[in-house]
Amino acid sequence: MNRSFTEAGPAADTTVTSACPLDCWDACSVVVTVREGRAIRLQGNKAHPITRGFLCARTVKYLDRVYSPDRITQPLLRRDGALRPISWDEAIDTAARRLEEARAAGGPHAVLHYRSAGAMGLAKKLADRFWNLFGGVTELTGDFCLGAGKAALERHLGDYRAHAAADLRHSRTVVLWGRDPFTSGPHLIPPLRDAIAAGASVLSINPTDLAHPDIVGTWVRVRPSGDTALALALARVLMDDGLDDRGWIEQHAVGFPAFAAALGALPLEELVAEAGVPLTTIRSLARRLAEEGPTAILLGTGAMRCRLGLEASAAVTMLGGMLGTIGRPGGGVTFAARHARGLDLACLRPNPEAVNREVVVSRLPELLPRLDPPVRVGWIESANPANSFGDRRGAVAALRSIPFLIVADFQRTMTTEIADLVLPVPSFVESDDVVPSWGHGYLARQRAAIPALGEARDDLGIYQALAQRLGFGPEMAGDAESWCRRMLTPVLGSAGGWEALERDSFALNPAHEDVPWADGRFATPSGKFEFEPGPLKWRRTQGPTGEHPLTLITPKSAEHHLSQILPAKRRSHYQVRLHPAALSRRGLLPGSVVRLRSSRGAIAAVAVADPALDEGVAVLPMSGWAPDGNDVNLLTPPDTAADGVTFAYYDCFIEVEADRTPA
Repeated sequence: MNRSFTEAGPAADTTVTSACPLDCWDACSVVVTVREGRAIRLQGNKAHPITRGFLCARTVKYLDRVYSPDRITQPLLRRDGALRPISWDEAIDTAARRLEEARAAGGPHAVLHYRSAGAMGLAKKLADRFWNLFGGVTELTGDFCLGAGKAALERHLGDYRAHAAADLRHSRTVVLWGRDPFTSGPHLIPPLRDAIAAGASVLSINPTDLAHPDIVGTWVRVRPSGDTALALALARVLMDDGLDDRGWIEQHAVGFPAFAAALGALPLEELVAEAGVPLTTIRSLARRLAEEGPTAILLGTGAMRCRLGLEASAAVTMLGGMLGTIGRPGGGVTFAARHARGLDLACLRPNPEAVNREVVVSRLPELLPRLDPPVRVGWIESANPANSFGDRRGAVAALRSIPFLIVADFQRTMTTEIADLVLPVPSFVESDDVVPSWGHGYLARQRAAIPALGEARDDLGIYQALAQRLGFGPEMAGDAESWCRRMLTPVLGSAGGWEALERDSFALNPAHEDVPWADGRFATPSGKFEFEPGPLKWRRTQGPTGEHPLTLITPKSAEHHLSQILPAKRRSHYQVRLHPAALSRRGLLPGSVVRLRSSRGAIAAVAVADPALDEGVAVLPMSGWAPDGNDVNLLTPPDTAADGVTFAYYDCFIEVEADRTPA
């Protein structure tokens, strides 16, 4: 076990190397300092090639959540309208009885299960094994951030794979397309600095200014939902000006003639107008991408959180194909790594007869009342859908309609507030696991640095207790380490792989390459990069209106992780950024309280002037706690990108006006 001791004051401090499992690119290796049984400090592991000794602003303050007054430390059951403490025996008995009753009345599909990425880890995946042994359930599917990008890369390359961050030292041009490492995934910043030191330049394509000119030398301000049009306009200029890598295309790709014909038929002037970028800028950028390579395109979630998110991701990927940057050191189109690549996950599906009924999260309010058999019990873990889903009112109404809702979490959330049974689980400094990353190829060992607070019980222990009640206890037996070792056997099962993970607290998954597709063989049916023949969809079908003329962008916050907002950090009003002319036109002053109104609801915020924004754009980071009336998802729609799962949060159209709510 990776532990050490240092002298500090009257007692010896211990340090335990663990891992951050929060939904992020970085999956950091974390050094936890413990004094007299209490975790007192979190630091980045200096030896980890990605963490490099520092943590993001959110994780470094994670202990505030561990010891928060919102912490749940004992099971709670709703009685007489209020959640009241109960024993674990009663909690497990209640859950088992409700599950058995639901299955008897409507089969296993009468149970709805939803697990997101509020806490990641291989042991967390054993929930899938439990529900498979239960007989298969109604599973909520969907992806807040990554679905459209994954689907596009799978379409054109056959799989989504990420270049190693260290490979950026071979780049000459780095494009941050809809990606903001200064807010989310900051461990990309040191590799960017290394790339710049080696001679690379970095540019950002984004509706908002990343405001770090020491790293980002060029900002191309694209219109919200204009990424598809911009990528296709760049591709058109490459083709028209003979800047595309025709040799690479002829050797490694299929479908280009049909794609080129469809591309050539597009009206360039209209593409330019939809992108909101001047044609002179597009021509200059196309030449730069083609002639100042290798070009690495780092695709972020900003481009895909709209109805055209799948098309944007596909167009950017095909732009990379036209540049011939795929499979080159210093090049590639990198979005996400398949975090479970090479692992043995067959243990999660031991019952081949069990089939899940899938429901897309965005359509839950619409589909839940029509399901047959109806859902009688809901189980939610590692998620806060009552706060995170678009169209929050519809989502909460759907969740409330479930006759008995069970939520496993370690702190109070909007979802625990509407639950019938709440099961307390540990924080990451209190539990064991192995955490893979969807941003790089390293596995990190998560270790319990302190005992679980109160009566908190890890997810696996809860499922094991339930399995005993339901008659398949032996099939769930085993501790987290043994299950993780089983899943990791294909990648760490030989040459002391697991021992190295235990010793160093991290290990590189050898299934990941530094440079994907370097051999020119793709995972597509043809074995080649596959261009899309068309028709190419790039026009928005919905946009700002006279009643709602502003597009609201809701990026991640640097202050809190998604919906995980501590009581001390909650505000009555968050800040919305608008162009000074947009404020002036409405008679609003910077610093004044304003009201944001969409077709779905309204919230109050404090206006901030930002001259770098387009006049038709408002920016309010993910924020809010619904009882305070400032949850941004009271405004957002339930729509998705064409993949059917990625929420189109950024296709939210609003008006901003003076707040006349009585004090």
